[in-house]
Amino acid sequence: MTYTLKTTSITTIEPNKDSFQQILYFWVGQVISLLGSAVVQFSIIWWITETTQNSVYVGLTVMMGYGPMVLVLPFSGVIVDRWNRKKIIFTLDFLQMLTMIILFYLFYYDLVNITSLLIILAFRGGLQGFHQNAVSSIIPSMVPKDKLSNYNALSSLSNGLTEFIGPIVGAILLGVLGLENIERIFLIDVVTFCIALIPLVIITIPVISKKSKQSFYKDFKEGVSFIRKTQGLQSLLMLLVSLNLLGGFVFVGIPLIVSRDTLINGDHKTYGITMAFFSFGILITAVFLSVKKIFKNSVSGNFIGMYIAISGAYIMTLACFLKSQYVLFASTFLIGAGICVNNTNSMTIWHSVVPNELQGRVFSVRIPIVYSALTISMLYSGFLIAWYDIRFLLLIISILATLIITFTYLFSDLRNVDTSKIASDLGKELNDK
Repeated sequence: MTYTLKTTSITTIEPNKDSFQQILYFWVGQVISLLGSAVVQFSIIWWITETTQNSVYVGLTVMMGYGPMVLVLPFSGVIVDRWNRKKIIFTLDFLQMLTMIILFYLFYYDLVNITSLLIILAFRGGLQGFHQNAVSSIIPSMVPKDKLSNYNALSSLSNGLTEFIGPIVGAILLGVLGLENIERIFLIDVVTFCIALIPLVIITIPVISKKSKQSFYKDFKEGVSFIRKTQGLQSLLMLLVSLNLLGGFVFVGIPLIVSRDTLINGDHKTYGITMAFFSFGILITAVFLSVKKIFKNSVSGNFIGMYIAISGAYIMTLACFLKSQYVLFASTFLIGAGICVNNTNSMTIWHSVVPNELQGRVFSVRIPIVYSALTISMLYSGFLIAWYDIRFLLLIISILATLIITFTYLFSDLRNVDTSKIASDLGKELNDK
């Protein structure tokens, strides 16, 4: 396998104990910010569900958190590799805070409608996509290689913690304030964004390289070329795309499963508990993965996580037939646990294989492709749920996902990825250049 990187003035930076400590400070600020965002996201989705009772609007609302990423990520990765990453992250956090202030104003003065809400959510989704790429690209330059798996598990832990607490806090606040005062909940996100800016100002984020003289197109093309020529990465990407084409259906369907009187017939509390179990699955799994390396092979862990998540989808189907909220809670717990195992091991593969100097460019290819599939899934899911029985749709999607995972495991080159060898060979090749 050969690969040629065309860039200029690369500065090689080895992560150490000090840089790892600094990124932990940064992580704390981001966790607090994510908590505020989780509360707001829960509240908005339930507001749409209760106000419209329209599966298409619910699907569009969920989709706006991912769809805009597809548009910005191909450019954001190249920008992240060229510009100061600390300034980029600071600016993005500040702009996200401003969007919440605008949303507060629109709700407070009763000026909001579905169109304006979707536009703001789309802009916010674009900022989050840019932010995600910027944050992902600094990890290999600040986290020692032997701690990558632990840090990715810690990130999953923080996501699980915030997503676990967020729905609970959101449900409580909705119960106290009511949907008519939902704008007050938005102020929580404004405050948490301000808190997240504090550690960002203090820490030092390494500058990986100076500005490249290449065009955006050539930089982006390098990311595509790396994925195509690296054994196993293309198979991993296609597997994620295939599952995301199906998986968005579950997340669009959950609030509708909860609210419909022919299924669970629950309220905002039931929805809050359902999402809390999903997040608790992520949380408890991330705790185990962060303190102990359970899977010696990240590829095996990747597949095991997928199978666990799919088992949760089967149980969710059963919950719909039984009309049992308790079975629904169990299903979302398993889905959350499986996603955590899969994401942790998948990200470990990507971070181990991709050289630091190519992180932004490779992730600017990987992330938009994956989120494109998720966006398409969320878009068509709203229409399918409006036309067909959600129980049979869940069953069909679960079966298809099982077949895709099994086929990839048996017949692709994903099992042959040797992350340590690839990282070593490419690192040597880049240093020679």
